[in-house]
Amino acid sequence: MSPEQLAEAGHWKRAWTIVDRRLQSNPNDSDALLLASKIKESFGDLNSAMQFASRAVELGQHNAEYHAQLARAYALLAENASLLKQINYVRLLRRELETSYKLDPKQLNARLVEMMYTFKAPRIAGGDKGRSHAIARELLQIDPGWGYLAEAKLAGEENNEAVAERSLLKAVQVDPGSYRAHAELGRFYIARATIPKPELARREAEAALKIDAGESAAYEILAQVYAHEQHWQELDAILADAQRNVPDDAGPFYWAAAALARDGQNVDRAAKYLHKYLGQEPEGRQPTRAQARQLLAKVSPNS
Repeated sequence: MSPEQLAEAGHWKRAWTIVDRRLQSNPNDSDALLLASKIKESFGDLNSAMQFASRAVELGQHNAEYHAQLARAYALLAENASLLKQINYVRLLRRELETSYKLDPKQLNARLVEMMYTFKAPRIAGGDKGRSHAIARELLQIDPGWGYLAEAKLAGEENNEAVAERSLLKAVQVDPGSYRAHAELGRFYIARATIPKPELARREAEAALKIDAGESAAYEILAQVYAHEQHWQELDAILADAQRNVPDDAGPFYWAAAALARDGQNVDRAAKYLHKYLGQEPEGRQPTRAQARQLLAKVSPNS
């Protein structure tokens, strides 16, 4: 798999091995710099993400994707910055978004960045929830699958379960071959809905597995389903499958423990899974070691 494909599938550690080697060979490889920015972002290293994206923009001024990624780095940095720094990041963010749109009026990632930033930011720093929803409607015209996922994301942020479910169902309908759409709908049913629907979550996870058995998300969903249902044999079996097929991502163990903690059951098993998770470096966009230790302290105070 190419590093782009690895990153898309959530294999950030594997992607970094290739990208790092490419950059050592050629520090001016702008596509590698773009990927490096995304990878560093996935591990929460936002300053490095900004630096790599800035360098990619320097080398590729006319690449809309580079500008969109730099805008994303600024948006993420702004979230936890002081007000003064936040205002500066917003200025830089707007500059990069404007450039990205000029180069490619339909640039998908730029719109996703703007949508989430305007939704989360305070009004004084450029927040505008009305604008966020308008962007989601624009995305429906550009790429319906992503548009419905965007609608679902905003609905989830607003705790509007009916709209979130409806939008995720539409995302699956317009692109039944989308691993992401099935996984997001499965996560909704087992972890985000007020009343979990394990059978529906299982259906979506199994559909995702048929598309790609090498990604972690489907195993995470099934692990939560079996933990919720207290089906221990099935739970151990799916965790073994996950470890065999995605050995560098122990996320399914964390999410199984999280489901057990959420339901307040079998804390010894949850602690065992968390120790397993802590036994290797977390994958990008998975809970940090600090988060895992915090959950471990909750389920097993004497660990």
